[in-house]
Amino acid sequence: VIVAGVVMNILLAIAIFWCVNLTKRKAFLEITSIGHVEQGSAAEQSGFIPGDKILSINGAKVGSWEAIRNKIFVESLNDDLTVIVRREGKKETILVDRTIVPSPNKEQVSFGFLPEGSRAMITGVQAGKPAVQAGLQAGDIIVSINNEKVGSSRDVTRIISSHPDEPVKIEWLRDGEELAEMITPEGSKEGSGFIGISITTTIDGPVRIENYGFFEALFVGLDDMTGQVQLFFK
Repeated sequence: VIVAGVVMNILLAIAIFWCVNLTKRKAFLEITSIGHVEQGSAAEQSGFIPGDKILSINGAKVGSWEAIRNKIFVESLNDDLTVIVRREGKKETILVDRTIVPSPNKEQVSFGFLPEGSRAMITGVQAGKPAVQAGLQAGDIIVSINNEKVGSSRDVTRIISSHPDEPVKIEWLRDGEELAEMITPEGSKEGSGFIGISITTTIDGPVRIENYGFFEALFVGLDDMTGQVQLFFK
């Protein structure tokens, strides 16, 4: 009875992953070049820099940003990483110590690099707060803060929160026009600064959409299920 129950659970899992891949399309970001490296991240500590084009990880070629994340957080979960990149026309080898890579079980896990085309975009502004008073609007792309380039929502949050009640220079893009303003973040009870915006990281790049046939969806589903099992047991 116990064995039969286990088998049925496995078959059910396969069926679920099969149906998901059969009925839904998968999107792959066809970029392997790094556009931004977050300060203090595992990527920065390992030696990655903007402009590096990732060619392979642990001997396996990668052709999309999803493949890169899969190699780092699933297939090589307990292993150190040997990453081959092209930098200024030459191949370079970067060795990554697994101990500095964040666990995939943590919320909002990030290795600390983002693909070319990543941008920090404002999605909303709060009435009466410094952002509105400075003229920031939803849809604006924040380019830099205090002359430090930003490429993700994490960067914006990190810099703003570290300057409560201190003026900062924010530069942003709106419909191709460059704008700038000095803004003083308000201080919160916790001692961090905020200016009253909600922000997200967007990526502008080529996307490949995959539609899977009846049998192809089965094999892709098996791969997906295997990845989830690896995350559970490693």
